[in-house]
Amino acid sequence: MLKIKNVVAILAFSLVVGSCQANSVDAQSNAELRRVEGLVKSTPPLYKVSWKVCGVQKIVSMSRNLKNQCLESSQLVWGPAGQYEMVRRREFTTGIDLHLFVKSRGCLNKGKPAAEGYYLMKDFHVGPANEEATLPKPTSDIKIQQLTTKEKSIALYNFLTSEPNPLLMGIRSRYECQGKQEWLRNP
Repeated sequence: MLKIKNVVAILAFSLVVGSCQANSVDAQSNAELRRVEGLVKSTPPLYKVSWKVCGVQKIVSMSRNLKNQCLESSQLVWGPAGQYEMVRRREFTTGIDLHLFVKSRGCLNKGKPAAEGYYLMKDFHVGPANEEATLPKPTSDIKIQQLTTKEKSIALYNFLTSEPNPLLMGIRSRYECQGKQEWLRNP
């Protein structure tokens, strides 16, 4: 009889704890949804910048690159956005690099809008400086489109509720979404 009472007590306790956890999860979700609603109203529009850049190297490992590849990706930026620049630069340590800048108010991954200006989206390695004459001429296809209010809400919710992933191959880019003027001062 004592075992049955213990089992009933444990089951009752489990139900109470489970319902409390469900209530706290619901409360947390509701708070996050209210926060997203506030951000949607109080922040500028979001734009998706998509790119396909060909004639660059793809890093496969720390010691291996694939030459003359096409790389595609995208990033969300605070609007207004609509202009971009591709800057080719000879770097002292890496050789010939190509840098994509987009005029916006910064990147969503920085958390909040910044002053309007050109922000670095991505660096691309074209090849070693001693092979400059034989390197392919990179081409780019850049698309910038404004997100709808629903898409913006989803993007903000995902940003607020996801774990940050600042690493690419274990190394965080020091230039991630850096303003062009700052980038020019700190090559």
